[in-house]
Amino acid sequence: MVGFDFDLCKRNAFLEERGVKGPLLTKTGTTIAGVIYKDGVVLGADTRSTAGNTVADKNCEKIHFIAPNIYCCGAGTAADTENVTGMISSQLELHRYGTGRQSRVITAMTLLKSHLFRYQGHVSAALVLGGVDLKGPHLFTVYPHGSTDSLPYATMGSGSLNAMAVFESGYEEDMSKDSAVALVARAIRSGIFNDLGSGSNVDICVITKDGVEYKRNYEYLQGKTYQRKKPVVYPRGTAAVVKERTIRLVDVDVLEGDATEAIDFRAGSRILEGEGSKLYEAMAARGLAGCYIVPIQKVRGVKAAHSTEFYEAAKRMERCWIRLLDSRDSGFNSYIPGGKDVPYSSYLEGFTGNVHTLWNCVRYLYSCRHPQVE
Repeated sequence: MVGFDFDLCKRNAFLEERGVKGPLLTKTGTTIAGVIYKDGVVLGADTRSTAGNTVADKNCEKIHFIAPNIYCCGAGTAADTENVTGMISSQLELHRYGTGRQSRVITAMTLLKSHLFRYQGHVSAALVLGGVDLKGPHLFTVYPHGSTDSLPYATMGSGSLNAMAVFESGYEEDMSKDSAVALVARAIRSGIFNDLGSGSNVDICVITKDGVEYKRNYEYLQGKTYQRKKPVVYPRGTAAVVKERTIRLVDVDVLEGDATEAIDFRAGSRILEGEGSKLYEAMAARGLAGCYIVPIQKVRGVKAAHSTEFYEAAKRMERCWIRLLDSRDSGFNSYIPGGKDVPYSSYLEGFTGNVHTLWNCVRYLYSCRHPQVE
């Protein structure tokens, strides 16, 4: 049977006896409420979550989606309420796909109570479930131990007593939508102003047979009371400069083709060994030492008509290029002016290295002066 593992409970109790404080759970504290009116259901919740005595979130969402016609307010541990409602929502979605019918509110309630009863209150999720189906509006409360109630108005959470006092004095049968929204908002306000675990704003969700109207931050109760008109400007030198470092921006150029490796020419001879350092020096003299060149296995996009002009320009810029080690390299040979009969040494002198690295270096240096060549 899939469930929780309680093997570490004794360890936690032992540590607690020795004075070790465990991590604080994020709880929603909470005032959540709902009421049935003649055309549907109105749900409401505050937006404060706490971690011990600290406010963890001032504007969290406590009204969770279950189905297009069903929503659920959650109180208790935030992780439990979010995961339980998310799990039931996914199960109902699969049920809709399998049956092709609208989800029933009582189906959601049964799934929730069955799951919570299995864990005997160890899942801290107290829920107010509301929705409208073919049998009309429904409102249920689901307690962490798995018990449920069906009521015309309901409230749960640490501020529930304050909200219940408002419902007891203000509820009427067959209320209008505006009256129901006003009553739920007043009930949530009473919890916010009189309960330490509830606070911030009021969220409202109105569910009817025609759809759902979710009013996020319907009432904004505890915002900042003072807004600074001008930003604070500190005089230069207020904060002492302990260490200063200048980082040079790097230009990145990626040539088209299948990239096999990236060479950082800022490293110079560390990457291009031996005579390769001259290429780095040549690039550094032109301010190109900070560039990345990406060599490719087969160079594409250079037209044959440009080849002679390409190499002549390269020779004028620097007479130190890489000598070809393998004259059988057809991937490079097709781009040499005049074809295979032209000896490589007449164009390339002074270096040893990878031919594809050479081609991209020359191509990049040339394109810096002749950007029209692709």
